[in-house]
Amino acid sequence: MVDTKNVNRISCIQLRYCGQAGMGNNQNQNMTITADEDVLRWIRVRAAESRTSASRLAGEILRERMQRERGYFLAKRRYLSVKARVISQDRYPGREDLHNR
Repeated sequence: MVDTKNVNRISCIQLRYCGQAGMGNNQNQNMTITADEDVLRWIRVRAAESRTSASRLAGEILRERMQRERGYFLAKRRYLSVKARVISQDRYPGREDLHNR
């Protein structure tokens, strides 16, 4: 467990991340985020437990979120691109038939 008594009270942290800049060259870029003190304390503690910096951990969390969202939207686009098709020429059973009511 990490001792949180000496965690500084500040309202923002600096993030360093590698992004695509210019002609596709990877370049470190800075970004400042503002968050509640309890959020910043949480990320500092998790970073210390993981033996990494708060900036790197925040960047990893943001990258994971970005990838999840990208995956969701790609799956949604793929699903919606398929035309609807008729499964059966017969009449579908009604609710009462399906639930034996």
